[in-house]
This record gives sequence, structure tokens and C-alpha cells, in this order.
Amino acid sequence: MQTTGTESGEADRRTRRKPKRSKFLLEVLYLVLKVALVALVVLLALVFVFGIAKVEDNSMNPSLKSGDLLLFYRLDHDYTSGDVVAVEYEENIQLRRVVAVEGDTVNITEGGLEINGKLQQERSISGNVGSTGAETLLYEGGIDFPVTLGPGEVFLLGDNRAESLDSRMYGPVKENIIVGKTVFVMRTRNI
Repeated sequence: MQTTGTESGEADRRTRRKPKRSKFLLEVLYLVLKVALVALVVLLALVFVFGIAKVEDNSMNPSLKSGDLLLFYRLDHDYTSGDVVAVEYEENIQLRRVVAVEGDTVNITEGGLEINGKLQQERSISGNVGSTGAETLLYEGGIDFPVTLGPGEVFLLGDNRAESLDSRMYGPVKENIIVGKTVFVMRTRNI
């Protein structure tokens, strides 16, 4: 049986359409794979390199407010005075400021916080206002001062000294319980 020119033309068009459909499906599949790969890389980075913490209390007020989100970097273990770190304490993530590092001597006197015998001028913290800004007071039942930090230890305080559970209560912490150093703060108020 012979085919007419019209029938053979329709058969040709049908065979030409199939590659277009399969090409489109292939491109969609590649796009889905790319999105999945990017999502996997972001997830792995957030699990192993970075972490996210939400400020749950007012212990770091005025620097950090309740509800703020922080991105912290897990791989930097070189802490200096002034760094805000995420520390795991009693199965919770706390955000605190490093005020002293290995080898420093910390003392809290009537005058306030002393590091290596020097009274600290801490005007950015909140609490009971004294002549040098906010006062750092002792906790009843807390640790005894002065304290000299050993190898791998840091002394942590919250910026809101009146409402912060910190190293004044539980003492210096080993660097291995610090889960990361804050690198970015996102304010969530009024969003």
C-alpha cells in the first residue's frame, strides 16, 4: 500500500514532536537536580559549617534582642574578648559574650568587672548603672573570685548582667562546648 504525501508528512511531524517533549522533560529533570543539589549543599553547610540560633531571652540585651536570629560559624576556634558565641549549656544553646580567654584572671569587685587587675569600662551592657557604666555583680551561690582561666577556657557574660545566667554562676567554660562564633545577626522585630 502506498502512502500519500499527506500521510507521510503527518508521520514525520509526529516523530519530530517526540524529541521536543523529551528534551523539555530532560531540561526539567536537570533543573530539579540542580535545585536539589543546591539545597543539599546549603543544608550540609548549615549542619557542619554554620548554625542558626534564635535569641530566646533578654540576657544579651541591648546587643541582641529576643527573637533575633543569629548565624554562627562552627569552624573558628580562635576566640577573643568581645566575641559573641553560641555555647551549649544544659542541652540549650545560649548566646554569651567572651570577656576573658586562656591565661586571663577575672575578678568581680565592688567596682565591677576586672580582667588582669584592670577595671573594665563596659558602657554597652545593661544592668545596674554605676560610675563605669553598668555594674557586673556577683551571683549568690556562684563561683568564687578571682579566677584564672586555664588552657582552652573562656569566661562568658551576658550583656544584660542583671538577667544573665553565665560564667559568674557556672564558672569558666571549655572551648569544646562552644558551638560557634556569631557572624551575622538578623533582626526579626517589625517584620
